[in-house]
Amino acid sequence: MKKCAATACLRYWENNVVIDSHCHLGDWGIWAISAEEKIKRYDAFGVDKGVLMGGIYGADWGGRDEAGAQSLRCSNFKYTNEKTLEAARKYPGRFIPFMWLNLLMPDAAEDVEYFAKKGIRGIGEILPLNCRFQLYCDAAFKVCEIAQKYNLPMASHTGPEIYGNPLHMISLAAEFPKVNFIMSHMGWYDQGATEQAILGASRCKNIYLETSSSSYPKLIKEAVKRIGAERVLFGTDNGMEEDGWANDFRYEMEKIKAAKLSKKEEEMVFGLNTARLLGIGNRC
Repeated sequence: MKKCAATACLRYWENNVVIDSHCHLGDWGIWAISAEEKIKRYDAFGVDKGVLMGGIYGADWGGRDEAGAQSLRCSNFKYTNEKTLEAARKYPGRFIPFMWLNLLMPDAAEDVEYFAKKGIRGIGEILPLNCRFQLYCDAAFKVCEIAQKYNLPMASHTGPEIYGNPLHMISLAAEFPKVNFIMSHMGWYDQGATEQAILGASRCKNIYLETSSSSYPKLIKEAVKRIGAERVLFGTDNGMEEDGWANDFRYEMEKIKAAKLSKKEEEMVFGLNTARLLGIGNRC
């Protein structure tokens, strides 16, 4: 498969476009990865573009709480979001910038307005688990109003835990049918949460399911069957390689293959859907 140059336009949709709809950069600890290293990985695996869902930078990621989790309750991620925009501007043909957002911050809605004007293309990955909030909240309503104004999709971590439960996004999506929502990990490693995610997406046509860190090819196939291939997005979560996390490209790509989709469905999941959702087409 022909590789894209760093400043090239996206190839025509019928030519096997591959877009990683969930990736990270960073400079902190075991998650450190530069834009240049990311592009090398993309070229090695035939990935054309990546949606930058924030980064793991020491300026925003502090210590750990008493349970050992990343303590991000007091982070506004402004440094991270500026670094994301910097990478996207440096390599405009390879990265699509989203913004991290902490709904606990009093100026969360203002931050979305600010970064939307600077060129952010979406909101996410929102981290309710790490920041310890539930997505269905007053602050999210204010953010959704701005997301609708700027046509920004919203991506949030989902999983079986109380903070990232898919039901919270389902409730929010029902309130804001004109905003597109992305369930990062489509429920994560938990079969029950994944089944909830699929059910929610079948009821709310503005919900997309993203496949990174979801461990069940059969449930990816079930998602395609239930909601259509048009709203399933390939992602890797690459850049979050903590020991025990299977976020390497090979695993994430083979997982889609193992779902035994049709060729047309694979092409949609691997890139065409993300291109359509973000309106990038053949644009640089």
